[in-house]
Amino acid sequence: MSLAAVLDRGVLTLTLNRPDKRNALNAAMIGAL
Repeated sequence: MSLAAVLDRGVLTLTLNRPDKRNALNAAMIGAL
């Protein structure tokens, strides 16, 4: 998966689920691996 796709997913996750930005972004990156 491209870095852009990972970042897009991270942004989408952050937008939908803001309580903990770091966990949301980490979850998106882990999901992309």
